[in-house]
Amino acid sequence: MKTLGRIGIVAVALGAGGLGLLRWAAARQLEGVSSGNFGACQMVNVGHDVPHGLLNLTVVLDHVSLHCNGARGGDWAGWSSLTYASSRVELGVRVWSPRAVSIRLHGLTASSGQAADKHEVLRVEGAPIDFRLACCTAETGLVRFQSPFVSLKPLGISMVDAQGQFLWNTRASQQASAGGLLVYARQMGVPALGQGFERVRAAFSVPGPFSVLHTVSWGATGLAGWPDVLVQRFSADWNGLEVGVSGHLNTGGEGAATGDFWLTLRQWKPFVEQLRQHGVLSAAQVEAMETTFDRLASREGMSQGALILPIMVRDSKMQVGTLPVTTLLPVLHAMMAVPAGGFH
Repeated sequence: MKTLGRIGIVAVALGAGGLGLLRWAAARQLEGVSSGNFGACQMVNVGHDVPHGLLNLTVVLDHVSLHCNGARGGDWAGWSSLTYASSRVELGVRVWSPRAVSIRLHGLTASSGQAADKHEVLRVEGAPIDFRLACCTAETGLVRFQSPFVSLKPLGISMVDAQGQFLWNTRASQQASAGGLLVYARQMGVPALGQGFERVRAAFSVPGPFSVLHTVSWGATGLAGWPDVLVQRFSADWNGLEVGVSGHLNTGGEGAATGDFWLTLRQWKPFVEQLRQHGVLSAAQVEAMETTFDRLASREGMSQGALILPIMVRDSKMQVGTLPVTTLLPVLHAMMAVPAGGFH
């Protein structure tokens, strides 16, 4: 019994020592993150508390400002100067996984420029946003995020029950992605489309090398340049119509965009019938549309109930099939006039 007791005491001591060592490593990781030096970025805050907690250590930072200056060189050289600010940031790590840092932001603003020339380019409002940094370095990283509600200004986009992940790879070649974004949302509000989308799934990526992202610059009127973007997937429900988009957009960094996409519409016949019921389309227009779509679906061998249309962007002008998108605007405007919930 004495031997077993001694073994138990030794085991407890070793366990406590191991836990203490893990907790010390986790605390050092938190102190490093909150110290404020991240290569091309420098963080300042009004004040923060010391790491506290047993298995989950937490640090709270108040009135945080993170300034990133591409002029400092490195992989991020050439980027515009950006400043991120949040009223409150909560950092946390688990003692058994100190390299994976969790971050909760209470509001976020992003501003571009220096001093008097500084202007706000993005404001995130709503519920706190939770981030999870998994194995992140200055070169590569993956960040997961989620929030019950966020509103992005001045884009005007809002999302309910949003989650997703963002990745970057400064060592990416032309055959790899320099950046990627995956987003899921139960609802997405887009002012230009009236009722918005439901059950949104979207995946975007930017082909390497990483230097192509230097074409992105923020001006007083918004985003001044885009890199090439691959829309790997965008699917959502819009007023009962199942919508899917995939394709690529090529800007060449000059703003005169070109691109090719495929627009997939599922269950489009019930949707067209609702347009007739709400007076958006006349019976003759519905008949002509159904005849045209049926002929197209039959010719292309599409599955029943699905319609696939090419979308082309040339010199920043868009057309659906052979129709300029401007010819479809009257129908879209009429649909927006239908009260929310009118489609079912």
